Amino acid sequence: AEYFRSVYWSHVRDKPADKMPGEDEKVLDAYDSIVNDPSLYLDMEFQEGDLQLVSNHVVLHSRTAFTDSEAHKRHLLRLWLSTE
Repeated sequence: AEYFRSVYWSHVRDKPADKMPGEDEKVLDAYDSIVNDPSLYLDMEFQEGDLQLVSNHVVLHSRTAFTDSEAHKRHLLRLWLSTE
């Protein structure tokens, strides 16, 4: 699932009422409270050789800040796959 509340709001802002419909805002508020609940987070610390495959259409995910050091250098690759 991809979720960017700001993207939704940018589409609503162009409507004549210039305001988010009340029910939509309630749903997004509830969703915000769920996705920002630390008790639902899964923190992972990767070791050398680990691989993670994530579908942006199914999993809400983010990355914490990372600073390279001599001992730990991040190697992050992005891959787009299509079934077409």
